[in-house]
Amino acid sequence: MDYTYPLPPKYLHPRYDRVFGAFKKGLSSTLIGLPQSSRSSYFKFILEYDPEFLSEFIDNNKFTFLVLEDENLSPRRLINTLSIKLLQSSLLSPGAKTELENRLRTSDDLLSLLGLEAALTSISRDHHLVIVLYQAEKMLTNPESIRTLQRLWGIFRHPPQSFIVFCFIGSPVLLEKKNQPLLSPLKLAIEENIIDFPLFDQAELDYTRSRLEFFSGQKISAPVHSLASTLSGGHYVLYKLLISLTLSELQLLSQTKNHPQIDSIVQMIWDSLTYLDKQNSPFSIPLLPPPVHSRETTLAGPSVPQLTAQQKLIFDYFQAHPHQVVSRDEIAGVIWGKLAAEKYSDWAIDRSISNLKKKLSGTPYQILTLRNRGYKISVHA
Repeated sequence: MDYTYPLPPKYLHPRYDRVFGAFKKGLSSTLIGLPQSSRSSYFKFILEYDPEFLSEFIDNNKFTFLVLEDENLSPRRLINTLSIKLLQSSLLSPGAKTELENRLRTSDDLLSLLGLEAALTSISRDHHLVIVLYQAEKMLTNPESIRTLQRLWGIFRHPPQSFIVFCFIGSPVLLEKKNQPLLSPLKLAIEENIIDFPLFDQAELDYTRSRLEFFSGQKISAPVHSLASTLSGGHYVLYKLLISLTLSELQLLSQTKNHPQIDSIVQMIWDSLTYLDKQNSPFSIPLLPPPVHSRETTLAGPSVPQLTAQQKLIFDYFQAHPHQVVSRDEIAGVIWGKLAAEKYSDWAIDRSISNLKKKLSGTPYQILTLRNRGYKISVHA
């Protein structure tokens, strides 16, 4: 068996043909995966380091991939990085290279950008440039950089065939952020072709098992592999952690779903999903909390009326802390997850709690407001 590549071609083709097919049509693509699932990193690996394997999917003579992965990308760094990658390629004539190099020596961002645009204009239109933005939600934080990318896309985008297309690689957080004003210049590009980048299927996990056995020199028993595959749901990093456990530990974990090393990864995955994603998530990982659905809820206690997805999250949090005071910061964390500090709004919290109180009126549940402390749920018989 060939262990050179992350996965055999027969498994990669169904995953990536759709992506490269979009590039061939001149469409930008947004690949959405889960944190540490390894799907997106494998894709980036193929683009950057394996032209021979890349030729399985696309004509290398007609496509050039420029991979960007700097967080908080500034306009100057963006222009310089793209320019340097172009200079390192064989796409530019000697004259175009010299002109671009001269522009980069200036300290003027606009002159450098104009030099980059001139260099791009000199490239044959039979060629396509794919600008890959890895972990896009972390990279796209500078308004000027976003406008620069939008400018390049606008100049060189000629439907139905585009000379420049984007490949956004990110988590579900990107789908939420695309609707915010910051990313509005790139919203059309992000939405042009959204693909849920799936987790590993069973055949791929079987291959991963063989690959890990090959490199570690240790056998992974069939029961451990089977249970680890089930619990990880095809999440690569979770699978690698799970197979390090004994069968008895895995069996206990399948019941308790509580393990300090795994909890942090599960929380990272869960936090990357907004409450809307949690409600309709295409991903199924047994170690994750159960999806939230907007429907009548019957818990270990009195039934409650139909709640929205957000109200259900807040209500469940109160239920999980029945004798504790829940602070406003905790409520913010429930509503916005890791974006709580950025999105924090007293008005939004007040409105959410007020609406939930109204929904619970007439039920045994009551949310008490404790001045300067937070909230507490009580249940009356």
